[in-house]
Amino acid sequence: MVEKSLSCQLVGATLWIGLLVFGGIFLPGLGKGMPDTYLMVDDSPALDHFPDVEAAFGDVVGIVAHVYFERPALGDPAFRQALANYTAALGRRADAIAPVDCWLAGVSGSLPAGATAAQAAGAAQGFLASAAGARYGADARIGADGEVEGARCHVFLWQSLDAARRAAQAEDVIAFTDSAGLSAIAYHMSWPTQVVRYRESLPLTISSTLYAGAGVAVSMLLTLPVHLTLLAVANVAAVVTVLFGYMVVSGLTCNPITYTVVLMSLGFCVDYSCHVVHFADYGVKPGTPWDVRVGHSLRECGFDVMQGCTTAFLGVVVLGFNPAVAFRIFAATSVVITGLGGIFALWGLPSILALFGRFFGGARYSHRTAVAQQREGLPAPEIRVVDVEADLESKVEPNLELGVQPTLSERICSKTSSSSPSSKQSTAPPEDDLSEDDSDDDGAEAEVQHPFGYPQADEYPDGLGASPTAAECHPHFAGNFLV
Repeated sequence: MVEKSLSCQLVGATLWIGLLVFGGIFLPGLGKGMPDTYLMVDDSPALDHFPDVEAAFGDVVGIVAHVYFERPALGDPAFRQALANYTAALGRRADAIAPVDCWLAGVSGSLPAGATAAQAAGAAQGFLASAAGARYGADARIGADGEVEGARCHVFLWQSLDAARRAAQAEDVIAFTDSAGLSAIAYHMSWPTQVVRYRESLPLTISSTLYAGAGVAVSMLLTLPVHLTLLAVANVAAVVTVLFGYMVVSGLTCNPITYTVVLMSLGFCVDYSCHVVHFADYGVKPGTPWDVRVGHSLRECGFDVMQGCTTAFLGVVVLGFNPAVAFRIFAATSVVITGLGGIFALWGLPSILALFGRFFGGARYSHRTAVAQQREGLPAPEIRVVDVEADLESKVEPNLELGVQPTLSERICSKTSSSSPSSKQSTAPPEDDLSEDDSDDDGAEAEVQHPFGYPQADEYPDGLGASPTAAECHPHFAGNFLV
C-alpha cells in the first residue's frame, strides 16, 4: 500500500513530519527533577506523611544540614573572624529554623584575640571533655598532637518539597560555604540524591543521548552505506524528539526513569529502522525508485519488524498496572517509543521515501517487474503472439501418405508387423520357388529374430525408453495375456 497509494504516502509523511514538529516545539520546555513519591507504591503509609507535613508546615520540611571544617586554624585570628561571620549569616537566612549549632564557633569565640594554636587546641580539648561538650564528641576529630583535625556543625533549615527550590537552596548554601574561605564543606543526605540529580539530569540526558546516537551511527556505518545510515539515524532522532515533546506535554521531567527510557529508545528504534532501510537496498537493482524500494523492503521484513514492535509493546505495557508511579512512567514512555518507533519505521519514513521516489524517481515500472529483472539478471520476457498453424507447418515434416508424422510406437509397430511370422506367411512365395541360398538366409534371419518379431535393442533411438508391448502392437494377443 505504501508503494502504490498516494493517499497512504501523504498521510504517513504528514504524520512523521507533524509529530517531529510537535516534539521540536515542546523540546525547549523539557524539565528536570523527580519527586520522592515516584518510588512509593500507591498504598504506602509514607504517602500519608506528605499531606500531614503540608498541612502543618506548607510546602517545606525541616532538615538538619551539616558543615564540616577540615583542620580548622583556630590559632589564626582571621579564621576565627570568618567563622563567626559565617555562622551568623547562616543563622540569619530566611529559611533558617534556628541558629547554627557549632561547637567550633563557641570555642573560637571564647579565645582571646592573641591566642596561639596551642592555646586553641587546649581550649577545644577542654570544651569536649566538659559536660556541655560531651555531646559533641561525635562531631570532633582530635589528632595525635592534640590539635583539632576536623569539626562538624549543624545547620537547621526549611527545605522545600519542590525540586527546583530545593536545588536552589542547596546550591546557595554550598556556594556560600565555598566562598567563606574556611576550608569547609556543606552537605545533606538529600543533596546528592535530589539536588545533584536535579541539576545534572537534563544535561546528562541530552549529552548521553547524543553520545549514544553517535555510537549507533558509527556501528551502523560498519555494515550499511552512508545514506542508509543517515536515514536510519534520522528516523531514530525523530522518535527521540517526539518522546521529549510527549514528556513536556504529559508533565514528565528528565529523571533517572525517563533517562533510562530515552537511552533505551535508541536501541529499540534503530533496530526497526535499520531493517527497513537495509532491505530497501539489499538485492535491489541500482537506480530503482524509492517507492519501489520501500515496497520491496516492507514485503521482505515488514512482518518481522511489526512482530518485534508488538512483542516489545506487550512487554512494557503490563508495567502500567504497577502500583508505583515510577513503573507507570516507565511503561508510558516505553509504549511511546515502541509504538512510535514501529509507526515511523513501517509507515512514516517509507512514505517520505515513496513520495520522493514518486516525484523524483525517474522512469516508472512495477515492483514485480523490477524484482524479476533482479533475480533473473535478464530483461522481463516479452509475450509474443504465435500463429500455431503456420508454426506447425514450418516445423513438422508431413508424412506424404498419412498427412501426419508417425509416432515412435507407430514406427516400431509398423516394423514389427512387417517382420512378424504371420506377415511372413502371408507374403512368402511358394516353398518350391525358394532356392537353397534363400532358405539359408531366412533361417539365419529367424535365428536372431525376436520371439514376437520385435526389433532388437540396438534398433531403438538412444534415450527413447522401452519398446511397445505385444498387446500394443498385436491387440489380438491381449486376451491371451489376460487369461
